[in-house]
Amino acid sequence: MNFRTNKFRILLPLLYVVSAALLVAGMIITIAEGPNPFGFLFFLSAPGFYLLEALDRFLPESNFDGWFLMLLVALVNLVLYFLVGCLIDYIVNRCARISRES
Repeated sequence: MNFRTNKFRILLPLLYVVSAALLVAGMIITIAEGPNPFGFLFFLSAPGFYLLEALDRFLPESNFDGWFLMLLVALVNLVLYFLVGCLIDYIVNRCARISRES
């Protein structure tokens, strides 16, 4: 994989992993002590929550632990951010190829 042409499909999931790790570390460190200083990063997980909420109507009833659901949302978000990164890479490479041809 050439990093020069495939930057965003690597960077977007990597940024999500770092921000999710900060969010979970903030939750663990500040248990029963006060608000999470990284609470604003919770909104990066919104696409995964919305997708799983839409699929919840079609899936059977499940009683999962909260940590398992967070892991599932993180995996869904990794896939989503990877796909968005692939789309951005495709658009950038396509625009660069078109500008070189003209």
